[in-house]
Amino acid sequence: MPVSEFFLEVSSTSENLAMIRSKIRAYTKSFKVPLAVIDEVELSVDEAVTNVLEHAYSDQAKGLIQIRAWKKSDSLTVTIRDFGAGYKPRPVSCRDIRRILEGYTRKGMGRFIMKECMDSVRYKSIPRKYNETILVKKIKRGR
Repeated sequence: MPVSEFFLEVSSTSENLAMIRSKIRAYTKSFKVPLAVIDEVELSVDEAVTNVLEHAYSDQAKGLIQIRAWKKSDSLTVTIRDFGAGYKPRPVSCRDIRRILEGYTRKGMGRFIMKECMDSVRYKSIPRKYNETILVKKIKRGR
């Protein structure tokens, strides 16, 4: 039976990435959605958490990362919240993607992956309080 809500709070270390992937995968899998949906949600959450590690806590000691997920009738929402330095990501352009693919930069790749895998990717930053990445995936039951 699927769990209606998911919550995980971890310290901001790369050692937690595998555990986060495993737990979000198990949660998503519990809804009996297609394997492609499970993979896309897992990859997007991994990219969002990696962005937190690289940007929100890059110049600080470890902090907290909170991951929440819940399912509505036709969608799965996952939020990744941190309490580190705020940032406002700029849109990833075709030129940015070309530079990534040609090996000139890696900046923007995670945002591109999230945008390709999810139906909605939004960012929210409340200065001196928290930052949040909101991922939404439309889902249909069945495999």
